[in-house]
Formats: sequence, structure tokens, C-alpha cells
Amino acid sequence: MDQTTRNFFIICVLLGLTTGYLRLLPHGQDVPLRQDILTLDTQISDWTGKPHIPFSPEVLEKLRVDDYLNRNYQNSKGETISLYVGYYRNQRQGDLIHSPQQCLPGGGWNITKREIISLPIQDGRRSHLRVNRFTLQKDDEKMLAYYWYEGRGRTLTSEYLQKVYLILDAIRYNRTDEALIRLLIPIRDDNLAEADQNLRDFTQKIAPILSNRYFPPAPGV
Repeated sequence: MDQTTRNFFIICVLLGLTTGYLRLLPHGQDVPLRQDILTLDTQISDWTGKPHIPFSPEVLEKLRVDDYLNRNYQNSKGETISLYVGYYRNQRQGDLIHSPQQCLPGGGWNITKREIISLPIQDGRRSHLRVNRFTLQKDDEKMLAYYWYEGRGRTLTSEYLQKVYLILDAIRYNRTDEALIRLLIPIRDDNLAEADQNLRDFTQKIAPILSNRYFPPAPGV
């Protein structure tokens, strides 16, 4: 069993256990976003946002997401970053966040490299943001992905810790609200360094906006 298959199996087991446990707890509170995610800035530095791209009913049925934004941003060079923000107000009823580690391979993309990186940011409550960084390939196409989880005042990269804190916060705070933030950019002409720099710059600008203006604060804040 290779590493990708092993990780997929572990995540599936954790999803099953988390879903079963959360169903045993009292119904949690729905925690809405501070404002509609569709109002997110369409101009981020040199990147101009295109109209939101709605998912099909079939995709939404699988995601079971409460609020989401699926938007492409393009810069003056014609490069494109795809931003997806999927927000769950309450994950008590089995409507759990789907990990990109499951969705991307399911779309035919092979994960050729995975790592966790730390980006310096300034948002008033943290100095760095840790994100998952995946290099992907499908046939002759290559792509770079960043993603992380954010909810209840906490940011995480680990699917395992995300499930652990989900249960703990459901017990302690009666809250399971959380978002998945995923960014994708094509790797053009095998220039990984340029794609990586573009994603870094964009993430450093978009992350504080999401945290301070859209995601609910930590419990007790």
C-alpha cells in the first residue's frame, strides 16, 4: 500500500468515526459568516476576480457546504488563480469538510509532492500561516495547490488534528463551524518557482481578509 492510498484509508476511517461521534452529541449551533462570502474583494493587488462559478446540484449534494465561493482571479500576465472557500456553519449532522487529498485524486490529479510551508502574514493575531502545498499532475498538465482549514479561531493543515479539534470543540463550545480554503494555479512552462511565488503573494493578501472580515471569531472573543 503506497502513501497516498494509506492516507486516503486513514482519512476515510477518521471521517466515519467523527461522523458517528458527532451524531451522538446534541445538535450544535449554526454559526454564520460575518458577511456574505460572495462579497469578497474582486481586486487583490494585481489580481482581478471573475464572476463566482456556481457548482452543479450534484457537486453541492456531495459537498453539503453552507456557504461557498468559487472564483478565478487573473493578473495582467494572463495567469489564473482559482480560489475556493467552502464554509460549514455546523458539522454535527455529518456534513463534514471534504479533504482535497480525496477530491483532487478523484478528479484525475496525481499528487507528486506534498509538504507544509509557513507564510509570514500580518492580520493582527498571528505572524505566520501554515498551509499544505501540493504539486499535482494530470497527463501533461501540472498545477500547484495550497490549502488549509480555518474555524473557531484556529488554522490547521492536518486532516487528523482537524477531526480531533472538531470533536473537542463540539463538546467544549457547542461549535463545529469551519472553512476549507483552497487555491490552485497552473504551472506554466514547468516554471514552478513563478507559480509558487504567485500563490504565496496572493495567500498572504487574502488570508487576513478572510480571517478578519468573514470567519467568525474564536469562542469567547
